[in-house]
Amino acid sequence: MMKPSLPGIYKVAYLHCWELPPNITYMAISGVPVGVYATPKVIETDGKAECDTETDFDNNSKIEKATLKFSTTESLPVHIHLAFVIYTVRGKKYIIGCKEAPYPIIKVKSTTGSPDGQRNIINYEITFTARKALVQCAV
Repeated sequence: MMKPSLPGIYKVAYLHCWELPPNITYMAISGVPVGVYATPKVIETDGKAECDTETDFDNNSKIEKATLKFSTTESLPVHIHLAFVIYTVRGKKYIIGCKEAPYPIIKVKSTTGSPDGQRNIINYEITFTARKALVQCAV
């Protein structure tokens, strides 16, 4: 099992899964460039965002699991299926999620853990498992 991390995340955004083009995981596996034509909504993160990927083998096929963690004071619309766009300092963009099921799983944990004690910090952990879970894209 390999577990690389995505370095240099400076911005995280989200959009609805239905706004994505179909079959982006298969497009990424076959080397076809993936374009996202919707405008993602930027999330004002509190602190540093982290993204890790794990690669396993299941039935002689590669399965990838991406985990994105970040904190914010914003409440996201988690009652709908969301996809997340990650922007890196090297100018690359990655997407977690796809138009078809399975969708990313979003875990929410709310605390009052800000240094000044005045803000409500919401910790999000997004996990997505697919043949290609972290897809490089053009937004």
